[in-house]
Amino acid sequence: MPPKWTSHKPPLTQFTLYTDGSCLSTTKVGGWAYTLQRADGGPKTEDSGATRGTTNNRMELFAVIR
Repeated sequence: MPPKWTSHKPPLTQFTLYTDGSCLSTTKVGGWAYTLQRADGGPKTEDSGATRGTTNNRMELFAVIR
């Protein structure tokens, strides 16, 4: 008879992630930001920044990847 395997994985924590990114087409200066909030009311994480020589799409994606 094969051994009985059990899983002892902790429950998954749920999060809500808000992101945004933008870029001025004339100056090519862009900005990004995100807010990550735990569903159980735990600590909130926020960050933002700016980049030169970029595009709107790059800033939108950077906010998610960051």
